[in-house]
Amino acid sequence: MSWREALNDDGAKVARRERWEERVKLLEGRAEAARAVLDGAAPCPPIVNDRIGRASAAVETAARVAEHNYPPYASAHEAYGVLVEEVAEFFDEVRKKSHLRSKLAMKNEAIDIGAVALRIVALCEEGGPW
Repeated sequence: MSWREALNDDGAKVARRERWEERVKLLEGRAEAARAVLDGAAPCPPIVNDRIGRASAAVETAARVAEHNYPPYASAHEAYGVLVEEVAEFFDEVRKKSHLRSKLAMKNEAIDIGAVALRIVALCEEGGPW
């Protein structure tokens, strides 16, 4: 069977669709749980791993530095553009061959992504200028 025939196979299509639906349900569940914590309707999960605490502290510090050095995003489009730029910089590092890839650079870009996302969440919480 060629790859084209396999791609058009109804059984394979159903299996792919079911896997996709499972992933969507999982992500929706995670998003719902996060919204409940943000709204105060649910307690924050207990600290299980200290590396998550260190990572979130690094993201929070980066967000606070950015908040001090830069004005709030003027629009949702600007916020999205900054986020996409940071993701692209992370992806540039990820695309490198593993022996040329820098874990420190990946970590720093991931912190930047988190900082931008945290600033967006904070602006949405307070109504934002948009």
